[in-house]
Amino acid sequence: NEPCHIVVAATFPPGMICHLLSQNLRAENLPATVENCWSVDVVHQLSDGKTPIFQNEGGINVLLVRLEDWSNGSVDGADPLTELFVRRRGEDFVSKLGFLAQCLNAWFIVCLILRRSRRALDKPATGELSRYFDDLLESEVGWMERVRLLRVTGTQPRWELKGTEDALEAYGPEDFERIVRTLLRAIREIVGSHIFQKTGKE
Repeated sequence: NEPCHIVVAATFPPGMICHLLSQNLRAENLPATVENCWSVDVVHQLSDGKTPIFQNEGGINVLLVRLEDWSNGSVDGADPLTELFVRRRGEDFVSKLGFLAQCLNAWFIVCLILRRSRRALDKPATGELSRYFDDLLESEVGWMERVRLLRVTGTQPRWELKGTEDALEAYGPEDFERIVRTLLRAIREIVGSHIFQKTGKE
């Protein structure tokens, strides 16, 4: 059988996750190739017909989303305008995902990554944002047969929060492995499904 092609797009540089995902797929003898989209603008990846996602007919598209990446690190939501921007960005993302998921013969794994830190979710605005995005995904695309919704707790990369207290809590090996393990479970489920085997690349 032709290997499954997996495209990874994220709101942050996903190079390490792509590397670990490729290693784990080989270790499990799952025939698949992994491509890094590089651009951190996942909304653009879902709207530009020339992106790898649009070209991934019959494959699996992995979308990794951290809401704080849409707010330039203002994860506590102190600024109402920032919160509004993140909501609108999330709505745009879900709208384009829903349209593409119905038009493209491909699977989509959406992984919402929540930051684990002393201040990650203790502010009401941040908690409300993640719940709002969760509910939006569930209502708009959660019912779609080719969409899988995941939620993982991670941390914030050091290089994206320089000069702040949270900069000390960077991604570590355990965080990457947790995300990859979660993705692998979803990929195994999709690849083993009857509809994937029936409608994959011919």
